[in-house]
Parts: sequence; C-alpha cells; structure tokens
Amino acid sequence: MSRIGKQKVSIPKDVNIRFKDDYLNVTGPNGQLQIKMFKSINLEICDDSIQLTLKKEVKKEKAIWGLARSLVNNMVVGVSQGFAKNLK
Repeated sequence: MSRIGKQKVSIPKDVNIRFKDDYLNVTGPNGQLQIKMFKSINLEICDDSIQLTLKKEVKKEKAIWGLARSLVNNMVVGVSQGFAKNLK
C-alpha cells in the first residue's frame, strides 16, 4: 500500500474544488489549476479534505495512487499559498 496515497489532502477555506468528467479543477486566490485524473483513482471530496482511493489493488496502480495524491496536494498548495523560494 502507498503510505502517501492513504493520507488525506486538507482543503483551505479559500480554495474551491470541482471534480467532473475525470477532470479536477482547483481554484484559489492565486489562480486556477486543472488536471485529468487517472482512471484507476476514485476521489471523495468532503467538507475540508480529499481522500483518494484505488478501484483495484494492482502494483502499478498503487504507485499511481501516491503520485495522484501528491499532484492534488501540490495543486491545492499552489493556488492557496503560491510558490516560495527560501534561501539560507
């Protein structure tokens, strides 16, 4: 099982999420992002989080599960906080 894929993605209050026809749209104060989700991934959108689950337990799809969760999380962070580069 993917440890990353099991984790929920938290949704800030100023971010809107729509999932329609295999496309996930994330809109926030810093813009709008869209991605076509994998056919093997189910999305469950709750009030303040998104849970990604697998349709079938196959080795290749388990790897895609973690990737899909990371992509969704990066989209939410991108439209809410934006890009920041911290130098030491």
